[in-house]
Amino acid sequence: MKRKQPEPWAGKTARPETQHSDSEAEQQLEVSTLFSEHNEALVRYLSVRLSNSQEAAEVAQEAYIRLLSLDKPDTVSYLRAFLYKTADNIAIDRLRRRQRTEAIFDSDESEGESRSEVQNPERQLSAKQSIAQLRSYVAELPPKCQKAFVMYKFQECEYAEIAEAMGLSENMIRKYVLRALAHLKERMAQ
Repeated sequence: MKRKQPEPWAGKTARPETQHSDSEAEQQLEVSTLFSEHNEALVRYLSVRLSNSQEAAEVAQEAYIRLLSLDKPDTVSYLRAFLYKTADNIAIDRLRRRQRTEAIFDSDESEGESRSEVQNPERQLSAKQSIAQLRSYVAELPPKCQKAFVMYKFQECEYAEIAEAMGLSENMIRKYVLRALAHLKERMAQ
C-alpha cells in the first residue's frame, strides 16, 4: 500500500484569505498542482539518487518549501524544471555532507586501506596520527561545543539549523564554534 506524501506546506498555520495577495495564492496553486502531478516521480528520482526513500521525501519537501518561499515566483517561468533543479541541488548537498562525514569519521583502518596505493606507509601513519590527534582534541571540548562544531564543520550545517536542532540561539552556536576553533588552534600549536 502506497503512503500518500504529505503536502509540503501541511502543518503550517494558514493566514486568513484577506492577507493573501493574488500572486501568493497563484503561487500556492501552481506549487500544489506541481505537487499533485510530479511528486511521485520526483521522490522516485531522488530515491535513486540518494539510495534512501525517506531522505528523498525530505529533500522533495524541502524543494517545495523553497518554491513556496521565493520572493518573486514570477521570475521562474518553468517551475517544474526549477523544482527538479532545486531538489537535485539539495540532494547533492546531502550526498557531499554524507561523504565528508563518512570520510572523517570512518575507522582509521579502512581509510588507510583505501588510500594505501596512493600514499606511502610513512604518510599513512602520519595521516592516521593526525586524525587521531584531531579527534582527541575535539573530544576535549564540552559536549554542546563539540556537537555544534562537528555539525558546522563536518556536516556543513548552517548556524540557524544547528541552533534549531540544539534549542539554542544562533549567537551561542557561533560562540561554540569559535571556542572550538580557538581550542583546536591552541592544541595544535603545542
